[in-house]
Amino acid sequence: MEPVFVDLHIHTSDNPDNLNVSYDLDLLKSKIEEIAENSAYLISFTDHNTVNKPVYLKAVDKFEHILLGVELHVRNYDDQRPYHCHIYFNLQKIDEPAINTTVR
Repeated sequence: MEPVFVDLHIHTSDNPDNLNVSYDLDLLKSKIEEIAENSAYLISFTDHNTVNKPVYLKAVDKFEHILLGVELHVRNYDDQRPYHCHIYFNLQKIDEPAINTTVR
């Protein structure tokens, strides 16, 4: 059995209110391929409470296996700190209409 490299927790930006739409996908791909050593890999960008749509739309042309994802900060009780919940969407195609209808 060959290993599969999986990273489903990649942030493109430090601040969800100021997304890095110029995230360096080429550098990311070269680093992943170096680490994965020719193994298959699956990735997802999970920025905080938002989807970096411009980066996803560029990434689908660079990465064969990618899931649409988001890291939500969920608070069950007002007096408790929020926890992180990762949500992934298994879409046939990641494109602008799919992102717009999946993530609101």
